Amino acid sequence: MREMRTYAVVFICDNNNKRISYKANSEKDPDGGSNPRWNFDVMFNIDINKAQQHGLGLVVRLMSHHSLRPDTIIGEVNVPITVLLEWFGDAAEDVHKVASRYVVTKNGAEQGTLAFSYNFRRTLQPPPPDPTPVNGPSDVWKILGSVSGNLINAVMLLS
Repeated sequence: MREMRTYAVVFICDNNNKRISYKANSEKDPDGGSNPRWNFDVMFNIDINKAQQHGLGLVVRLMSHHSLRPDTIIGEVNVPITVLLEWFGDAAEDVHKVASRYVVTKNGAEQGTLAFSYNFRRTLQPPPPDPTPVNGPSDVWKILGSVSGNLINAVMLLS
């Protein structure tokens, strides 16, 4: 029997679970098994007003790679950007915060955890155009990171 080859897909979605950013894919875990590990960088530009108005969330979808059939979803972690900002607080831009969330399977069961670190940095770069107008001044941040983790006691670094 072959070991499970797991990888992570990271993206931003709105409160309707519609993906609104590109998807960043990790490499497949080279060791396989039930305790996969990754380490890759990912960065998104986040407009804080839009994150609050549209309930934007950071999604890490864990996938199982198969050679002869389509890849399958193992589960995912979805953390609201506003929660990440709250956890981040007034930390300096060079500080990485660590958080941990349950991995939720497609049938809604919690199975394992994914821990991750992340960092927010202000940017002067304007966010990409959005068809939905936002009232008030924009506060744009970058969420930067590298993903590393394991399915059972995962560590996902968004550094």
